[in-house]
Amino acid sequence: MSLKIRARPVLIFVLLVGLLASSLFVTWIILSPSWPRELPEWGSTTSIHGEMSYQDSAAAGFPRYAIASFVVSSRDATKMVELLRSVGAYNVTLIYRGIGSIEAEHDEVLKIYEEFREFGGIIIPEFSFMQTLPPTQRAITARDRFNLFKSIAGEYPSGIFAFQLDTYTLNYLKDNNGIKFALGNVWDQANMDFISNRGAYAFPYYASRRNMLVPARTVEDASVLVMQPFVISLADTYHYDNNHLIDLLTHGGDLEEFKYLSLNYPFFSPFFVELDWLLSLNDQRITRAFIDAYTWMFRNFKVLTPLAFAETFHQYFPTTPEYHVFFKSSSHPAFPDTAGLTIEWLMNPDVRIARLSGRVVSALRYSREPFDTFLSKKQTISFEGPRFGEERANVINLDLNFDVDALWQYEYGNRTLKRAFDVTFDGDLHNFYSSDALAGFLQDGGNKQLQTAELDMYSRTEAED
Repeated sequence: MSLKIRARPVLIFVLLVGLLASSLFVTWIILSPSWPRELPEWGSTTSIHGEMSYQDSAAAGFPRYAIASFVVSSRDATKMVELLRSVGAYNVTLIYRGIGSIEAEHDEVLKIYEEFREFGGIIIPEFSFMQTLPPTQRAITARDRFNLFKSIAGEYPSGIFAFQLDTYTLNYLKDNNGIKFALGNVWDQANMDFISNRGAYAFPYYASRRNMLVPARTVEDASVLVMQPFVISLADTYHYDNNHLIDLLTHGGDLEEFKYLSLNYPFFSPFFVELDWLLSLNDQRITRAFIDAYTWMFRNFKVLTPLAFAETFHQYFPTTPEYHVFFKSSSHPAFPDTAGLTIEWLMNPDVRIARLSGRVVSALRYSREPFDTFLSKKQTISFEGPRFGEERANVINLDLNFDVDALWQYEYGNRTLKRAFDVTFDGDLHNFYSSDALAGFLQDGGNKQLQTAELDMYSRTEAED
């Protein structure tokens, strides 16, 4: 994301936390943590060697859909409605970020429902940076926000949005409010805007109750379906090579790249724009580009709400499927180092592996991942401090543990904080973890890197007060 995307959400969130903190003198006792204390052991990768253990996402005949999400507010609602009308919007997902007290939020949410009702979509709340709160306060925040929505709409929201989802909050809302989906997690974001969450699926998956970045292997371990908010190039190198239109245009991209990514991204196409940010730019070139881009999108894709998508997805895939895809980058001059590059990805509930020209450049085993440490802990973040990993303690770090880690993001220098290496392997990626090539690397020091990264992650969190 760019510098501006979370500038307003951060300020809003800080205000919200302050107001909540001042009202937490109540003696209401929160429910016990909503994640199970005992679950079956995670599986190993041995089950996928030489055979298909999960549904193949490509073989199921799942239709190609789009999801269109817009951050809105009652301020400038008239202009936002005019923009959505001009592009022929329908089945939109409207995201409400929050403005402080429950009383103020009631009026704001009510106005949003009234102003945008014509588009036949849904409205969901945002819950970003929840890891900065103790779990009990997260539950109170989620409970109060959901009760607010129900008091206006007559029912609880069917899902939530967050730039970095929180395992505890997902489990709580699944258990207590029956949410079906979560829209969020900027895929493989590295040390940007106080967030790092590398290692998740790039496609829809059922989140594990242990760790929301990890795909659940069983129905019992699943919380909700997680869907990415917008397309990011699967070359996984230039963070701004994405179809978030403002990001793309302000970093050298254009409408052709927007269309290329949206059409060539495997399986589905998510779209996302903050309409409040778009209007605040007061840039006729970007506004015109938005109208052109989203008129094209609504005419050429079948758009579903995330709820409809989640229900349809569940009919095809009751558990997380396997995605085995090839993605070819465009030759856009704004992203020269990935021009024409073809990358292969294998993602299933056991492993996530990427290969370029016979070299495995990224690999991890989901079965090795621990419980999300923020299920029971919080982290203090200074939103006035450095936001791009200059101080590692000022980042909510949910990065998973990589065995091979040679995909790099270029913005703001080296933000992965790891050395680059890859492994030559020409065989079936399902057999990668039984290969001699990887075994040799792990024996020579790969496990030491994993252990160091894991210890460092835990050292940056705090026990709940």
